[in-house]
Amino acid sequence: MDCKQIIVETGMLDYESLREFFNIQSKANKFIECDWIKYSTIEQVEWAFKYFTQKCLNKEIRIDIGQTFDDAKEIFEKLFHGSLKVFKNKSIKAYLEFNCNVCYQNPDKNTQSLSTNNLYLAVLALNNCTALTKLTIYEDYSKSCYLKLQNKKLSLQELIIE
Repeated sequence: MDCKQIIVETGMLDYESLREFFNIQSKANKFIECDWIKYSTIEQVEWAFKYFTQKCLNKEIRIDIGQTFDDAKEIFEKLFHGSLKVFKNKSIKAYLEFNCNVCYQNPDKNTQSLSTNNLYLAVLALNNCTALTKLTIYEDYSKSCYLKLQNKKLSLQELIIE
């Protein structure tokens, strides 16, 4: 195939045929456009992140957490320090409860905006995402908690509660 660039739009990064396609040598630059990731497949699909277009990396990536966790450190590391750190704008849907009012020694310096239905994730991000300028909290009206945040210095410029 003689072309300069191939962009694959997909929501299924875990297909083996997709990985095989990107392993084949070609003259064309190959890229992926994808706007959502399942939390349970992050390790299997992180190979694809290096092929994401810059436009895709700058857009909001949706992350669906369909399982339960109670370890804030594990959640923070996987969502904000692991391979997902390349995404500056995240939308995370989760039904989790954990001790979220903690500050870690190594904060996330990449995430600029977060949209979530989970108050615990919102508080975790406020305490540990130093570049966070926009936070949107939606849907989670069943829980209300009033916490004195551990982090006293926030970069937050916009808070939206839908």
